[in-house]
Amino acid sequence: MSDFVQNASFYVEGKEIEIFKSNALVEGAFDLSPAEHDLMTLAINKLFSQGVGGKQVFISAKEFAIANQINENYAYEVLAETAKRLQKRTFKAKIYKDGLKKLVGEEDPYSVARPKGDYELLDLHANWVQAVAYQEKSGFIYLMFSDVLAYLIQKTGEAYTKYPYEKTIDLKRFHTKRLYELCCKRAGSKPPHGKKYPKVTMVVDEWKDFFGCINKYGAVNDFKRYVLTPVIKEINEQGEFELTFEQEKIGKIITHFTLIINDKRTKTAKIDKMINDSRDPNTVDIIHGLTDKELAIVHQKVADYIVHLESKGELVNDFHRKNIEQKAIADRWGLDEHYEQLQKAENERLARKEQAEREKQAKLAEQAEKQRQEAENAEFIAYFERLPQDEQTRIIDEVGRTIEPFLKQFFDKSVKNGSSQRFNVSWSV
Repeated sequence: MSDFVQNASFYVEGKEIEIFKSNALVEGAFDLSPAEHDLMTLAINKLFSQGVGGKQVFISAKEFAIANQINENYAYEVLAETAKRLQKRTFKAKIYKDGLKKLVGEEDPYSVARPKGDYELLDLHANWVQAVAYQEKSGFIYLMFSDVLAYLIQKTGEAYTKYPYEKTIDLKRFHTKRLYELCCKRAGSKPPHGKKYPKVTMVVDEWKDFFGCINKYGAVNDFKRYVLTPVIKEINEQGEFELTFEQEKIGKIITHFTLIINDKRTKTAKIDKMINDSRDPNTVDIIHGLTDKELAIVHQKVADYIVHLESKGELVNDFHRKNIEQKAIADRWGLDEHYEQLQKAENERLARKEQAEREKQAKLAEQAEKQRQEAENAEFIAYFERLPQDEQTRIIDEVGRTIEPFLKQFFDKSVKNGSSQRFNVSWSV
């Protein structure tokens, strides 16, 4: 049985809650109530942060009350109501199929982070959960995540957004919570050339899809009035970001909205920002001496090892897990294998390149020989046609007399073998 079942109180009084959420979910598309979003955020973070793998998690009413700073009795009511609706909820997200991973034959070629080389962008459509149960007497909700969601949680370390949960407590709208997460992810991006602040530009339907209202607000002005304007107002009042929306038109039709993000948080908070697409995953961490990519590989090996220990019935507590992580980082777990695969892929690429070059040179040589023969034939024909008529006749007759014995010999041999064919040979000028 996992630590989650044995230790339901992951969120406790006086402990700051740091959320780690996969960028695939931060930039995904879905519609939830504020309470559903809070519950899923806490549950996803709990499963990832404790690092035991799997797809089952418990959230107690006490945990939910502590995290959201609400009365525990009210938390019971919220969880009970949420349990009734959550199983029908769905989400959309994007994931990358890494060309290099596919090339080296890795079993899992997919990535949450955008690969540096060739990749294919895929759309995922899935339910949040496979099963939900609420135990009223004990006051907890049990969630069994869908396979797709569990997979994204497992790969969170590749590209994630980190933020303090308490900053979202006073955000009352689901749409505001969504945009706050997006701001946390994009605030550290490089501003466009000549601009002071980073921005996010999407067509109107992409924004509607992001907020989970693709089938609502047929009029763009209604979308602005009931979603964008109140969301911008609420985040600006919260104080961490100063946001503005600009619109682009073709004629009188609004086609795009651009979100401009002025990050007003302290520099310390910015330094402790999430890994995202704007950060080079090859940047070396000054503490561990590993890049983000390397740390993600090590963390995955740690998670796999802990799952292996628990499958044998061994209990892995927080202290044990910490020691495993420290040893894994010190010993660079998984990195030798990773770089062997990369070197193998590079060797295969060079071999293919050399083979292609050899085939190219052979083809060029064949073409050159063919052109040489054609030139010689053309030269001989031109020479022959310049000869007097009687000389041409003499040469043809001589060639005929020379070739005829060979044709007769071939014919006799064919007759003897029972495979003769009729030959009609004539020479004329």
